[in-house]
Amino acid sequence: MSGLEGLADRLAGATSHENAGAASTARTRLTTGLGGDYMTITPYIAGGGTARALATNPRQPVATVSYQPKRYPFTVKADKDGASAVIPVYTIPDAATLVNNAMMTPLVGRVPFMGRLTDPFRFKLITGAANLAANGLHIPGIANAVWTGYAVGVREQSCVRAYVDTVTFVFTDGRIHTVHRGKGNTGSGGAVSVNDNLGYLTDPWGKPCLRGQFFDNAGSYLKDRGIAAFLDGLANAYANSQVTVDRSAYGLNSYVSGNTYEYALGKGISGATGEIANYVRERASDAFDVVYVPPGQNVQIFVEAEIPINYDTAGRKLQYAYGEGGSYAPLD
Repeated sequence: MSGLEGLADRLAGATSHENAGAASTARTRLTTGLGGDYMTITPYIAGGGTARALATNPRQPVATVSYQPKRYPFTVKADKDGASAVIPVYTIPDAATLVNNAMMTPLVGRVPFMGRLTDPFRFKLITGAANLAANGLHIPGIANAVWTGYAVGVREQSCVRAYVDTVTFVFTDGRIHTVHRGKGNTGSGGAVSVNDNLGYLTDPWGKPCLRGQFFDNAGSYLKDRGIAAFLDGLANAYANSQVTVDRSAYGLNSYVSGNTYEYALGKGISGATGEIANYVRERASDAFDVVYVPPGQNVQIFVEAEIPINYDTAGRKLQYAYGEGGSYAPLD
């Protein structure tokens, strides 16, 4: 740099005039590869190593943290068409119990086949404002709630286990809010999982399997298949009675030794009864057992998952009114 050329020589010369004995300590160091003497200048930082480290890595500004509770648990969204918000208003907690609910539809519980429940029947029930409560805490502002779910039949006990997976809340001003969990979710082969739902139904005494009537078509199918199998075996035996089997050096030889027409008749009857047996077998593969519970039953809803009830100011309503006196009749 300009002005620093020969600085080391001048410092060394000044030191030799003041203290000749210390001349060796005042000499500048030589470095291999450089054409001349050199020196290193480091800026001074007060405070030693800690201050030096802070000066090298300046401390980041601390973000301001507020310990005041949030006044409203929602955010208002402003739009050119107006403001909207999804406002949490109520919560039905996990393990809540809703009592005195009337079934709107019957429960038809399809009995699983080989441990798999495929295409179950659905049901519906309605909960009014008087009995829409969670552990005794009533929920104001809600006109009613409509629950839907599916039923599973239990053959041995002749009862139905019912699971709810969807609920629609209707506010007193007509606004609606729907919560569903696991609806339409199926596993491999279309089997339904009974572990993903909002809750299940019980009778007024808390039993989770509602008593019903068991319907089974196995008896008629077994009778038809038994008759077809018997006729098939009888026809084959009659046809085989017209056949002779001889053993020779070349193996077994069979030939029709009796009445050829009787042999043909036996084979024909055997083929017809075989077709009947196949038809009955195919029909039986699509048959299933059910347990039937009539409508109007008084049931309880045992909630198995937290159900949030939100009021969406931009959500749909059952009824809209525009202008003075303008309205549309709500749908039933």
